[in-house]
Amino acid sequence: MPLQTPTPPLSPDIDPVRELDAQWGKVPFSHERFWIDISTLKLAVPDLDTMLRKMPPERVFVRAAGEGADAGVIPRLPFDERPLADQLAARNLHVVALDLQNHDPTFAEALDRFVALVRPLYEKRGHTLVSPTIGIFLASGRSIVPFHTDLEHNFLMHIYGEKWLHVFPNTDWEILPAKSRERMCVDSGAGRFLEYKPDFEARGKVIRFGPGVSGYQPPYCPHWVENGPNVTLSLLLSVYTSNEVNIRLNHVCNHGLRRFGVNPAKVGEHPGRDAVKVKAAYCMRAGVRMLRRLRGQKTAD
Repeated sequence: MPLQTPTPPLSPDIDPVRELDAQWGKVPFSHERFWIDISTLKLAVPDLDTMLRKMPPERVFVRAAGEGADAGVIPRLPFDERPLADQLAARNLHVVALDLQNHDPTFAEALDRFVALVRPLYEKRGHTLVSPTIGIFLASGRSIVPFHTDLEHNFLMHIYGEKWLHVFPNTDWEILPAKSRERMCVDSGAGRFLEYKPDFEARGKVIRFGPGVSGYQPPYCPHWVENGPNVTLSLLLSVYTSNEVNIRLNHVCNHGLRRFGVNPAKVGEHPGRDAVKVKAAYCMRAGVRMLRRLRGQKTAD
């Protein structure tokens, strides 16, 4: 159960899109309305089972759930032949499927509706959309997702079951130090998992997700999740913009500078220097692509 009292969702008289505009990239929150209409989606476990088995295996992530918030990296498991409902009951699992818009037209239509909802918010900030995605997160009862962080803007719509999200500010450089941010930008797989300390709880908030609750989680907000006694399902919408690309490039550059003995400033402390790093990173990328083309031409000759 949560270690502190859950933060209540937004009052029903508050427009969640207006709140999202105010908190974009800053503060997580929840509300008791779905972001979009999802009535066309088939979200019962047997329907999801059928869809997942038609997808490329690399896009379906089955993992053993952590024993606690401090479990660290959790191993990936095979998606076996047993019905998905039986697997969730027999094993302590998380099942994550990404990019469902590429595999089912109803999910693609839902993602289009969502992007139309948030497009004005990132465009007014001068950002462009790089890669939106829609996915699902299924979890066995009593399972725990260990302490980690993500690079994207994440939007949840909780379908069934009950879970608690323990989430912490992305401005807390003690909970998420510069080196940890750099590591996750270089390795967005295992590098996303972080060192957890129970003392962190006093510096975060707990958000309860029950059926019909939606939420927003900005990039770089460390978090962990504990599930209630029953299987839970959340629909996950993620937005990755040009701004997140630039922030990630800055962290990657700082990671490289450390290898040469330089102790760089935090990303965001010196916007002018950050802009120079981004330009340098794009120039290096262009140079690498050109070298590859030239090598390919020489091989062909």
